[in-house]
Amino acid sequence: MKRIPFFLISFFLAQTASAQISLGPQIGLNISTIEFNFNGNNEPESMFKVGPIAGAVLDIHVNEHMAVQPKVLYIARGGKYEVQNSGAEGQVTVNLNYLSFPIDFVYNIHMGAGQFQFFAGPIIEIGLGGNIKTIEERDVDFGSEVNPGSGTVTLNGPLNLSLNFGFGYWIPFEKNALQVTMGYFAGLTNLSPSDPNDSSFQNDHKQFNRGIEIKAAYLFGLGKKE
Repeated sequence: MKRIPFFLISFFLAQTASAQISLGPQIGLNISTIEFNFNGNNEPESMFKVGPIAGAVLDIHVNEHMAVQPKVLYIARGGKYEVQNSGAEGQVTVNLNYLSFPIDFVYNIHMGAGQFQFFAGPIIEIGLGGNIKTIEERDVDFGSEVNPGSGTVTLNGPLNLSLNFGFGYWIPFEKNALQVTMGYFAGLTNLSPSDPNDSSFQNDHKQFNRGIEIKAAYLFGLGKKE
């Protein structure tokens, strides 16, 4: 049994020994919302908001069909929703900033002058802060417990885990390439913090990041890995 991990590592290293490496900037738009699950009790009506995406992507074309793409991105997430308190309606805008580390596993199919791509993978994100706007604006604090006296809105974090999947197209230009993708992401971490005065609060007030990402990257070929 001990030989199995060594075999898998050896196989992966053999596959990546002649991998084509590319690196470049990536920008895009994040069309995000917050999905609420309050066990059917007064769940807000969610709406989408648009935020920027910017960062860098490393492409490792392992072989003709397989590639791995680790990324470092700044992403503005959040959403909008309607609330009704004491008969007064209002709109809330949630702005959440993240440092995002996706790892996409890509399958390539030759199509036309380039490659049609399918991708999926995990995302590890670190919450950098944000704000929630109603009539007034309050800063977001990524913590673990509700802190009523802080003057901020506490959300669970700062570490969040998400999954994403989607498709794209890869257009080669000699050693370089343009990649355009569209994907869906689903946050797995409940944004609601725990409440020391209410043990059921977090389970009864679940909220998750959701949305669509449209991105474009220009990748500069660095040659084959020796």
